[in-house]
Amino acid sequence: MSFDLFLSMIRTYLLLTLAVFCTAPVTSAKGQDAATVHKALTALYESTNGGQWKNNVGWDTTTVPATIEGFDSWYGLRVIYGNLNSIDLSHNHLTGSIPPELGNLTELQSLGLSDNQITGSIPPELGNLKELLYLYLSENQLTGSIPPELGNLKALGSLYLSDNQLSGLIPPELGNLKELGSLNLSNNQLTGSIPPELGNLTELWALHLHRNQLTGSIPRDLGNLEALKRLDLRRN
Repeated sequence: MSFDLFLSMIRTYLLLTLAVFCTAPVTSAKGQDAATVHKALTALYESTNGGQWKNNVGWDTTTVPATIEGFDSWYGLRVIYGNLNSIDLSHNHLTGSIPPELGNLTELQSLGLSDNQITGSIPPELGNLKELLYLYLSENQLTGSIPPELGNLKALGSLYLSDNQLSGLIPPELGNLKELGSLNLSNNQLTGSIPPELGNLTELWALHLHRNQLTGSIPRDLGNLEALKRLDLRRN
C-alpha cells in the first residue's frame, strides 16, 4: 500500500467519524418540569399574600414559562443548569403559611424564608427536598412541632428554625442529618429533653438550643461532637 493511499484512507475515516459525531443527537441532563415548578411557586405566592410582598418583581402566576430558565427573572429565584436551585424571599413581608406544594421542588438546594410574618406549621412535605443544603425559616411566627420528616434531608448543611413559636419535642430524626454543620432551634417553646441522637451529627460546629423549655440532663452523646465550636443551652 502506498503512503498516499494510506493517508487517503485515514482522511476518509476521520471525515466519516466527524459526520457521525455531528449528526448524533445531543442529550442533556433532564431539568425540572416548568409546569410543576410554576404550580408550586403559585401556591407559595398565593398562600403568603404575594401581592403584598415588599418585592414581587417578575412573579407571573398566570403564565407558565416555556423553560425553567424563565423563572430566573422572578425576584428571589435562582436557576442553575435547568433546575430551580434557590428561593430566597427573606425580609420580604411574607404573611400567611408555607404551602405543602414546595415539597415538589425536588431539585431545590436552598430555601430562605426568614424574617417575615409567616404563620402556621412547617409542612412535613419539605422532607421531600432531598437535594436541600440550606433551610432558613427563622424569625417568623411558625407554630406546631418540628416535623420528623426533616430528618430525610440527608444533604442538609444548615437548619435554622429559631425565633418562632415552635413547640413539642426535638425530633430524634434530626440525628440522621450527618452533613449538618449548624443547627439553630433557639427562642422557641420546645419541651422535653435533648435527644441523644444529636450526638450523631459529627460534622456539627454550632448547636443553639437556648431560650426554650427543655428539661432533663445533657446527653453524654454530645461529647461525640468533636467539630463543635459553639454550644448554647442557656435559659432552659
